[in-house]
This record gives sequence, C-alpha cells and structure tokens, in this order.
Amino acid sequence: MKTNKKLYISASVVLAAMTLQACDDYLEVDSPSSFFDDYTFGTRDEMSKSLNAVYAYMLSSNTYGGAYIQTYCLNSDVELATNGSETQNQSGSGYRYFDATADGSAIANTWRDAYTNIEYANNFIENAMATTMYTDVKDKDYEAVRQMVGEAKCIRAMNYFDLVVLCGEVPFTFSRTVDNYDNLIMPMASDRNAILDALINDLIAAVPDMKFARESGVSVERCSKEFAWSLIARIALFRAGYSLRPEGASGYAMKRADDYMNYYKLAAQYCDSVITKSGHDLVKSYRQVFVDECNYVVSNNDDPIFEIPLTTGSSGSVGYVHGPSVSWTSNDYDSYGYGSSNGGLQLNAFYRWSFDTLDLRRDFVVGYWDYKDNWTDSKGVNHTNVEGSPSLNIGGLTYRCNKWSKLWRNNGGFGNSSSGSTGINFPYMRYADVLLMYAEALNEINGGATEEALAALNKVRKRAGLAEVTETDHDKFFTAIFNERAWEFAGENIRWKDLVRWNKLSEVIFRQFWNYYEFASDYGSGADEARINEFCTYYYDNKSVDDNQTKIIKYGLDKMSSYTNWYYKYMPNPGSIDSYPCLNSSYRVLDILNLWGTPAGFTKPSDSEYIRPGSDLSSSWIDGDGNVRPAARLSFRGYIWSNSSGVLQGAATASLGALPPVRYILPIPRTFVNRSNGQYVNHYGY
Repeated sequence: MKTNKKLYISASVVLAAMTLQACDDYLEVDSPSSFFDDYTFGTRDEMSKSLNAVYAYMLSSNTYGGAYIQTYCLNSDVELATNGSETQNQSGSGYRYFDATADGSAIANTWRDAYTNIEYANNFIENAMATTMYTDVKDKDYEAVRQMVGEAKCIRAMNYFDLVVLCGEVPFTFSRTVDNYDNLIMPMASDRNAILDALINDLIAAVPDMKFARESGVSVERCSKEFAWSLIARIALFRAGYSLRPEGASGYAMKRADDYMNYYKLAAQYCDSVITKSGHDLVKSYRQVFVDECNYVVSNNDDPIFEIPLTTGSSGSVGYVHGPSVSWTSNDYDSYGYGSSNGGLQLNAFYRWSFDTLDLRRDFVVGYWDYKDNWTDSKGVNHTNVEGSPSLNIGGLTYRCNKWSKLWRNNGGFGNSSSGSTGINFPYMRYADVLLMYAEALNEINGGATEEALAALNKVRKRAGLAEVTETDHDKFFTAIFNERAWEFAGENIRWKDLVRWNKLSEVIFRQFWNYYEFASDYGSGADEARINEFCTYYYDNKSVDDNQTKIIKYGLDKMSSYTNWYYKYMPNPGSIDSYPCLNSSYRVLDILNLWGTPAGFTKPSDSEYIRPGSDLSSSWIDGDGNVRPAARLSFRGYIWSNSSGVLQGAATASLGALPPVRYILPIPRTFVNRSNGQYVNHYGY
C-alpha cells in the first residue's frame, strides 16, 4: 500500500477500540454506550471512515500483518522452520512443528486481535444495515453502502475462516457482543461446518451488491465482488475436505462430511464466475507480480484479487521475513535505503528438487544469498561500508523464500535503519489460486479432468514456462494439482492447509522427516554416495550451464549496480574442487555475470578472487562426530522425530500405510478457556 494512503477512524470507533483494548477479556465490552451509533452511521462519509477502521484492525501483526504469514505457516514439503530443541518449547510456541501448548502467547494475541476485528465488523454491519442508506433503494448512497457492507462481511468471513482452519470449533456469532452484555462470553460453535456454512451463505447474500475491483471506488486493496466469489470457493473447498476432529481413545481423527461433493460443486460454480466475469488474467510474468507488490504497483485485472492493504512504516512484514538476510544498517549507506531483513520465512531443502528444471518459478522463489556490510574477501582485505558481500548458502537445511524482498524495491526508500513495517501488500487471494481450485473441483465432480479443468491448470503452467498437462485420469490429474499448488504458492501459507483438506499431511510430514533424517545419516555412514552426489550435482551441475538448469538466483544486481566493485561471482574456487566430494573434473564453473549481465563500471574479479561457500555440505547436517544434527531430526517434533541417542519417536515407528493424524489444530488459548466458565474446552491433548 502506498504510504500516503490513510485510514480515517471515527470518534466512536476510537472510543470502542480503547474500550476493547482496556478490558481483560477480548470479548468484553463495558456497556452498549461504547458505540455511538447515530453519530457513526449518520452519513455515508462517517460510515466509510468506520469501515476503514475494520480494515485497519486487519493489519495487526498478530493476524494478517504478520502472524498468519509466518508464525502459523506450519512445516511441510514447501515451507519449513528448523527446530533444534530436544524438549518442548517452554513458551508453548512450537506451532510450526506441531508442538504447541495452550499457554503460547502468540495464539492468545491472535485470538484477541482477530475477535476485535470481528467485533468491529459486526458493529459496522449491524449499524449500516439499520440505516435507510442500506434499505432504501432510492437513497443516493444505497449502492455505496451496500458495497461497504459486503466488504465488512468479507473481512469478517476471513477472520472466522482462518480461525476455524487453525483451531477447529471457535466462538462464533454475527451479533455484536455489546448487544449481549448480560452474557459477555461469545457462544462456542458446536460444529465448524456450521460456521463455514454460515460464512458461505452470508457472502452469497452480500455479493450481488458488490462491485468488481476494476470499477470506480474499488481495487484489489478493497474487498470486491470477485474476491467474495473467490472466498466462497476457498471456504467451500475446505468444507468439502478433511479436517481433524475429536474422536475416541486416540483423541482425534481426520474426517469429512458425507455431503462434501456439494461443496466441490459450489466451489466450481463461484470459481467459474471469477474466471468468466471478473476480467482477471495472468498477463504479468510470475516474477513481475511480486516485484510489483514490492514497488506498490497495484493491478486490478491481473493475478492479485485481494491484497492485504499494508502501510509503509506502520504495518506488514512482507519482504522483511522473505528474501535474504540483510544486515546493512549503517548510516554510511546514504544512498542505500533498504535497511535490514531477517529472511526468517524459509523453504524446505528438498523443495527445489520437486520442480521441473524448466520451471521459471524455481530460481525466482528459492534463494541462496545473504548480505552483510562488513566482510573480508579471499585475499584478506576487509571491506566495511563500501561493498556488500553476498554469501552463498548451499547445502543448508532450509533456503530463503525470495518471492518478495525489500531489495526488489526500485531505488530503496525504506530507510537505512528500517526493518519490518514494509507496507508491501500480501496477496490473500490470487487468480492463479482460483484457476487451480476450479481445476481441482471439476476433477472431483466429474471423476476426471474436463477440458475446462485442463485449460485452468495449463494457464498457470504456461506462465511458469511448462508444457501442458493432457492427462484426464482423476488420480493423475490430482497429482498434477498437488504438485502445481506446491510450486505456485511457496511462502503464502497455503501448502499445509491444502495437505490437511486432502488428508495428505501425515504422509507428507512422514516423508519429509525421513528425507532429512536419512540424508543426514548418509553423511555419517557414507551408505548412499549416489544420493549425496545427486544432492550436490543438483546445485553444482556438472553437465551443462544452461540457464534453466544451473543459474542461482541473486539479489540486488539491478538495484545495486551503482556500486562499481560489487562482486556477483561467488562460486567455489575451480582449483579447490577436491574439497567437494561430490564434484569431479568435468565440473564447469557457473559465471553469474554471464547469466545476469554486468553492471556499469563493474570490474570483473580474477579467478583467484572467487569466494567459496565456506564448508562442505555435510556440516549443516551432521556434527563433528558424525551424528545427525538436531535440526535435521527435530523439525517435525510434535509428530515425528529422533532423540539424541538415535531412538525414533512418534510416528517414526509407524508404517506409511498406517500413519496417525498430525495434530495441526492449535489450542484455544488457556487464558480464554479459564475465563469462559467452562464453555470453552480444548481437545487434541491440550
């Protein structure tokens, strides 16, 4: 979102926010007088300002401004955060590796801010729908107010839906808690499917009065007609899918409702509406979509359908938790203007293996570079505040997610000492998602892929530079969807949710544990040299220097070219090949300059100035005694792991065909359970 875009909040909403924040319980309100309804909703202008407050609360770092992007991006075959602790995290925050407790502060903060956002939306919707501006079709503001109510309903549905996906049954009401002050505890839903049905029906009722993003007064930074359609489809697919349910002695099981096919049909219907009526398409390249977001370029007819409208300097971690780790913070970089990044949202080390070598997404998304402002080159010369040093990370347990980065921003502009609050929008819904949801739904409805399903899938593949899929067999087409969604949505916190609704999470986590554990064990025992060589040659290709097979993405070339001594050639010294057991004499050095071009004034370094990656690949995976490092055996600790003595734990002792379900469901925060007088109950062993 551009920095000059402001959110105006009416006096009554400010008072309401103060009241909610001052209370001990996020659902308590002092009295109904906290909201001055006549003042807030007396005019269209005041109503618009109050709606902006609903949007403003959506930007919380505990929900869409941060936590939903990283904290709850659970480990899978795409995104992965390593865990090196032998014991459960004392703070209870082991969300990403399925090892949380009800005491974690992050989930409590998320509940507080999500339900505050819901309360704002409920208040807005009730008051707006009570005005003549909403009920009188002859009123000059009728259409505008109807659109605003639809937007608030979308935001309310987002909050409820994402809580249901994370936590299962949750407190649920479409009424303001201020109207229920005799009983300040929001009622707990008895069944999550009932919540999803209510959300679907509420959006279906709102969408006829909403406008397309391309129409005046709307944009992809506001909730539009096509976003409401898309959201209905997303909710319907989850309603059709599996989810974890309390059951029997084992505590929980993966189940889905008998009427699931109705929801595939509903998803297909609303995806079709987006495809045929919204005007969206995939015209920009995959890379350009995200580079544009980093430069605050908003397109109302391309891939993004709804972007969380974050604000520079005050909200958003997109591009800070993504991309490389950057430690340039010195004020000596007067013309730098990018500040620091932590690169904390990372990708599974084996993810890159899954791509077709021709896939244009692979080398854009999977990153290997970090930067610092104080470094020593191969000749022992120290460089401080003159040149940044890219460091190459090859052979680690995770890799950077490059989809967004502060370094994609033209001419910087964040500030030398900046960190988060980038204001880079997050695409909550994309047209590519709609196309793939449509293809998946049609495959399920028809027992195989139709021409429409093939066309939808292949539109996404065409942008990625891949050949068309022609296979119509149900299972084979599902596999194509399974893979395509992994390649398309890295870093968008979608993968584990897809695996849940497909009932594939247990299988995928089981395989990923063994990928890590066996690969590390191979280093210790030398039992599988072929696999070691496969890993190495995947990165140091010794057969070809074809762009699509061997280029390694670098950052900043087109942003930092003013630094004349910038070295982009950080590959192993050709004379030191023997130190890499997987490399042989046919190895051909990859010259990044030849792939990416030479900046003006750049002095090409000699071969002796090559910077090596630093250590053998094995150092990331095993310790000096040949033991598997903790991060290679504990990153799925809540489900499957090995202890320090090599004893397999959890699902590691199960067979692939008889796996227990993964406890991905997060707990109701204990503080809210305690305040509910027994109305809220945790399951799943919490």
